Amino acid sequence: MIKKTIKAWLASAVFFNLWSLITCGWLFRWVYFAEPTEALRRGVLSLSDGFFGLSFLNNLILTGAFSFIYALTEKILPGGRFRKGLIFGFFIWLVSWLLPFMRFVISLNLSIALSVYWCMNGLAVYVLTGVVIGFFYED
Repeated sequence: MIKKTIKAWLASAVFFNLWSLITCGWLFRWVYFAEPTEALRRGVLSLSDGFFGLSFLNNLILTGAFSFIYALTEKILPGGRFRKGLIFGFFIWLVSWLLPFMRFVISLNLSIALSVYWCMNGLAVYVLTGVVIGFFYED
């Protein structure tokens, strides 16, 4: 079980970080400049002070926690590998991302485009990360 968890952790960390670099760092970078950008001036928009390194480390810790939680809960999830991963990723997105994100959006002055992008990107990356983790566990 430990080997599977470590393999799932490393594969999901690589996937999560590649997804973040491609979507947030390149493909949809324009959405970070939609007005109002006041709340982001000292954060995401100022890509200095090791932002990408901290982001990579954060994603590594996050996917490690996800892999460990999946290892503990995989027996109670219905379906095969793919379906278990989808369900797990959706619930992780719902509990650990969507609820705190709503509080974040309400408290800051963010553009609607950025809020919608973060919500949809979060759903996609968390569900797909769940699928990546699920592939390392047998039916």
